[in-house]
Amino acid sequence: MRILTSTKYQFSRARKSLIIFYGILIGVSIAISILNNAFSPGEAGSSNSIEMSSVIFIFVTGLNSFKSEFNFALANGVSRKTLFISSLLNLFSIATLMTFIDLIIGMIFSKISEYNSLFIGIYSGRYGTLKYTAENVLEGILWSVVIYTVVAVIGYLITTLYYRLNKGLKLTISIGVPVFVTIGIPYLDVVTKGKVSYNIYLFFAKALGIYNGASNPYMAVLSGLCAIAIIGGFTYLLIRRATIKE
Repeated sequence: MRILTSTKYQFSRARKSLIIFYGILIGVSIAISILNNAFSPGEAGSSNSIEMSSVIFIFVTGLNSFKSEFNFALANGVSRKTLFISSLLNLFSIATLMTFIDLIIGMIFSKISEYNSLFIGIYSGRYGTLKYTAENVLEGILWSVVIYTVVAVIGYLITTLYYRLNKGLKLTISIGVPVFVTIGIPYLDVVTKGKVSYNIYLFFAKALGIYNGASNPYMAVLSGLCAIAIIGGFTYLLIRRATIKE
């Protein structure tokens, strides 16, 4: 019961942000459609940014899902294990809800513009069409729920890790990671003749099931579930010994 109560509490905190996010997203999408029709009459507009916006939103949600909830939980006698499980359930619930909302919005916009969902765009080779069908809708729901959850738990891991680190390590990581991505990887690419970037691409292409002409969303689902388990395990280890900070 504590898990369910904690999950409901966390979800209620995210509900207002969800309403604001989708209000803005729908408003902007409608405005873009109107402008397309006004300046390019007779030509269909194209948009597939709804899911990418949702990915960013749920990542930020994961980033903001620890400190206040952790302090509240410990102050009310909720164990770290209960908090961890309820946090994952909350992020999974948000991912599922966003998946269905994105699907509905996408179906509506596909009727009035040349809209392609992110999932269908990636795995179009599997279906031979960019239109919604029963098969790609059902597989797209499963894929989106898992991918959104992976992104959310990555954000949750980052915020938990930063909570545990001292200021020196926070600064080191905050500077070191961007420098490595923007300078280190390009430099290594020059030294290795592009092998670093290629292997990064190879890893993600195989994980998503789109390597070498393949188009298998179930590989992405399996990879995502493994990622959730691994990331969740690291996150729980961080939470186990966390203490309340001001």
